[in-house]
Amino acid sequence: MLDNDAFVFDSVCHVFNFDMNNAFGKPGQMFINHLYAFHQVLTPPGERVLSPEEFLREWSIDEIAQMVFEESGTDMIVAQPLPLTDLFYDGLSQWEKCAAMAQKYPDRAVFWGSVNPLEGKKALDLMERQVKEYGAKAFKFYNVRYDYGEPFPWRMDDPRVAFPVFEKALELGVHTIGVHKGVPLGPQPIEAYTGLGHGRGRRQLP
Repeated sequence: MLDNDAFVFDSVCHVFNFDMNNAFGKPGQMFINHLYAFHQVLTPPGERVLSPEEFLREWSIDEIAQMVFEESGTDMIVAQPLPLTDLFYDGLSQWEKCAAMAQKYPDRAVFWGSVNPLEGKKALDLMERQVKEYGAKAFKFYNVRYDYGEPFPWRMDDPRVAFPVFEKALELGVHTIGVHKGVPLGPQPIEAYTGLGHGRGRRQLP
């Protein structure tokens, strides 16, 4: 707990794999380098900036837990996957590792599932597995995906792409959906990002 006894719940915690061998070529490598640049620029004065060798690697569940629970004032987290399987072999934050983190630290971590809605039935089947076998409490989606370097945006009001995953969530008893609304890294169509306002969008299903 912090000195002022505030309960700190971090709703976005990723178990990153920044190993360059995890990237599908240059686009994924550029994405990783963007995130390392954030670390360099946003680290507060007086705090140590990690070298590329220290940062650009696969991080373990326990290392993330140490940083978040022991080295910051965070009490609980949402362990969120990154389903960026068009850029990284494991999506960058593998859902299985996020589920394992919630299982290992059940009093401090909650698992949110994540799929690529453009994958149709494959995505729906994975949603069912994440809830029934791994206890996912909600889902996080990303509105722009890539294939062969081309962006494929989809909107949250698209009846062909979005509605099936919403209906599946309700079928599974899940009523919370998050959608990434942050500023995208690099040029891409942002119309799909702008429909729900700024910041990270979160909606309660009926």
